[in-house]
Amino acid sequence: MSGDFVASDCDFNNTTPQVFIGSDARCILKGNRFAKKADVQNNSLFECHIDHTALTERSKLPEFPDLRVPETKPARVVLYNVLDFGIEPFVVPFNSSTNTQSIQNAIRNGLNSAKDATAAIQSALDKAKADGGGIVYLPGGRYKMLGTLTVPTGVELRGAADFGSIPRGHGTIFEVYAGKGQPSGESFLKLEAGSGVRGISINYPEQLSSMLPAMAQYPYTIQGKGKDIYIVNVGIRAAWNGLDLFSNKCDNHYVDYLAGHAFKNVIRIGGGSQGGMVNNMQFNTIVYACGAETKFGSWSNNADADNGKAYDQNMKELRFITVEDCTDEILYNDFHYGGYEGIVFDKSGAGRAASGKALGLGIDGSMNSAMFNALGSAGFPLVNTQLVALEAKSTAFPDTRYITLGETFTGNAEFYGIDLWGGPKHSTVINNGNLVLNLANFSTTGNVYHFYLPKSTGKARMHNAVVNMKSDASIANSSHEKQAFVGASVLDVESWRIKLMGEWDCNLTLTPVFEATDALLSRTKWSITANVNNGNARNAIDNNVSTRWDTGQSQKAGQMVTVNMNAANKLNRIILDSSKSPGDGPAGYELYVKNGANADWKLVAEGKNGTSVLIIGFPEETATHFKIIQTGTKGGYWSIHELYAALVDDTPTSISPEVIESAGEIYYYDGRLAWSGLKSDVDNQVEIIDLSGRRILSQQVNTNSLQLSGMQGGFYIVVVSDGTNVLRKKLFFKD
Repeated sequence: MSGDFVASDCDFNNTTPQVFIGSDARCILKGNRFAKKADVQNNSLFECHIDHTALTERSKLPEFPDLRVPETKPARVVLYNVLDFGIEPFVVPFNSSTNTQSIQNAIRNGLNSAKDATAAIQSALDKAKADGGGIVYLPGGRYKMLGTLTVPTGVELRGAADFGSIPRGHGTIFEVYAGKGQPSGESFLKLEAGSGVRGISINYPEQLSSMLPAMAQYPYTIQGKGKDIYIVNVGIRAAWNGLDLFSNKCDNHYVDYLAGHAFKNVIRIGGGSQGGMVNNMQFNTIVYACGAETKFGSWSNNADADNGKAYDQNMKELRFITVEDCTDEILYNDFHYGGYEGIVFDKSGAGRAASGKALGLGIDGSMNSAMFNALGSAGFPLVNTQLVALEAKSTAFPDTRYITLGETFTGNAEFYGIDLWGGPKHSTVINNGNLVLNLANFSTTGNVYHFYLPKSTGKARMHNAVVNMKSDASIANSSHEKQAFVGASVLDVESWRIKLMGEWDCNLTLTPVFEATDALLSRTKWSITANVNNGNARNAIDNNVSTRWDTGQSQKAGQMVTVNMNAANKLNRIILDSSKSPGDGPAGYELYVKNGANADWKLVAEGKNGTSVLIIGFPEETATHFKIIQTGTKGGYWSIHELYAALVDDTPTSISPEVIESAGEIYYYDGRLAWSGLKSDVDNQVEIIDLSGRRILSQQVNTNSLQLSGMQGGFYIVVVSDGTNVLRKKLFFKD
C-alpha cells in the first residue's frame, strides 16, 4: 500500500479492480492488457500515470533458454591413472602450523626437483585414445609441465580438484612453464572434438608478482579444437590468456565453473561456433593479488607487497569476455571483478558477429563494463545484469562508463532487468545504433552525462527505469536530447530539458508530487516551533521546497518539531518531505497528537530510518496539535523542506485472492502425484512449472492424483487448485 509500482506491457487476468493504489503509493501503468474491463482503484496522494494505450516499438523479453546440463563424460568409461605411466606429482603438506613462507618454499623446492610430467600424461591420453576412449586420472598434487598437452577425441582429462569458488591450491595442479614469451604460440591444453577436462587447477609459476605490471605473455591456456568439447570445474591463475573458443569452430561447447584470474583475456568465443554454453564463471583479481595468503593457496609466485599492483594491471589491461562470430550462444551466471573491459561484443576478422543470450551476467569494478562494436542479426539480449563501473585510480583511463556503443555498431543493444552502480564519467556512451534499457535501476548515474551521444547517429530508449541522477549530471549532452526516449520511468530531469527529449512519456519524479489536494489539510492557520534552530522552523510550512528547517547539528534524541493547527482536524497521515536534502530523514521518530491545548499528548506512531519522503500513517485521530520527536542518532542534519498533514481514505482494497492457501499436502512417488486438502467433488487444476518459469504441464483432473510420464528428472514447482483453495510445493522428480 506504499512505494512505487510500475507495470508496462503486462497481462492482468485477475478480477476487478485489477490494481488498487493505496494512499501512500505511486503507480505507473502503461500499455497493459486486461482480461476483463480495466478497473484501477486509485487512492494515491501523489501523481500517478495510468495509460492503457497499447505500446509500440517495444522489444519483448526473450524466451528463457533451455539450460539443461548436458552429459559430460566419454562414451567409454575406463580409468587410466597417470601413476601407471611413470610420473608422480609432488605434494606440499599442510597443517594448522603451516604458514605462507613454508608453503611457498616447499612449492619452489618441489618445482626445482620435479621431473617434467608432460610426456607421461600425454602417453596416458594417447593410450586411452588407442583403446577407444576413457578417463585419464591425475591424483592430487603438483605436476611440472614443460610442454603442451592434447586431449584426444573420446577422452577426458580429470583431476581431483573441486572449486567452490576459486582455485585455492588444492587437488590436482598443473604448474605450466610452456609458451613463455609466445602469445601467438601453441596453447598449453588443446581439446579435440568430443573431449573434455575437469577438476584441475592450472598455474603459471614464472608469473611473479614482482614483475608487475610487465607480466610475461603466454598463449591461451586452453584451446577448443572442435565440437562437443567441455571444460568443467577448472581453475586457471596467473594466465596471460585463458580460454580460446574462437580459433576453431567449437559447436555445442560447454563450460561450467571455470574460475580464477588472467592478465589479458579470460575467454574469447567465436570461430563460427553454434549452440555453445558458458556457465558459472567466477574471475576476480583477488585470486592473484592475495595469492600469497594461505586461504588463497600460498602460491609461490605471489608476495603480499604486490597486491595493489595486481589490481592496477588488471584495471588497465584485462578483458573478461569477448564474443564474436557465434550463433545461439548462452552465457549464464558469469561474474568478474576488476578489469579494463567487462564484456565486448565484436566481429571476427571475417566480419561476422555474435547472436545469443546472456542471463545473470555480473561485471564489477571495471572501467568499461559492456562494449558493443557489432552484433549478429538475431541480437544478443542481456537479462538480469549487474554492471559496476568505477573511476580509475589514476588518469590512465578517466573516461569510464557502464555501457558503450561503438562507432561501427548497428542494431540494438538490449538489456532486460539491469542494476548499475559505481562512479563512471558517463552512464552510457552511444556513438551509433540503439541502446534499449528495460527494467533498469541506476543506483548512480555518470558524473557528467547519463546518455552521452557524441554524434547524431545513436539513440537511447529507456523504459521502466529508476534513475538516481548525480547532482551535477545531465540526462544527455546539449543538442542531443532529441536522441533520448524515456518512458514509464522514475527520475529527475530539468523541465526545460524535458521539452527537448525525443520522447518523455508517463514518467514520475523521484520526489512524490502531491496531487490529492482535497486530502491535504490546509496549513494557512498553522504555527510551528522547534526546540533547535527555531528561527527557521517556518521554512517547513512555507510552500517552498527550496527552503528548509534543519537541526543545524548532528541528529540526536530529543530534537523536536511541534505544529499547532489552530483548529481541530481529522487526520491519519503526517508527511515529511526532505527530498531536496537526501539522507536528512530522521534516524528515528515518534509522532504524538493532542486535541486541545491542555490535553495530554498521545503517541500514535513511531519508527526508524526515515526516508527522504517520510509518510507516517496511523489510525484516524481528531487533533489540534501534533509533534515529531527525533529519537535516533545520525551524523547529518535532520531536515524538513515541507511538512504536511492529511486525511486519506483507508478503505481496504476489494481485491481478494481467487484462491487461498490450503493446509493440505502434495506427494510424489513412483511417477504419480497425489494431494490432500482440496475439494474432491470439483475438477482440480494441476500445473507443473520448471525452475526457469516454463509451464511444463497444465491439466484438469477429477481425482486427487495424476500419473506422470516422460518427465525429465529434476526440481519442479507443482500447483494444484480446486478454484477456492490452492496447494504449492517444490518437488524433485526422479527419471
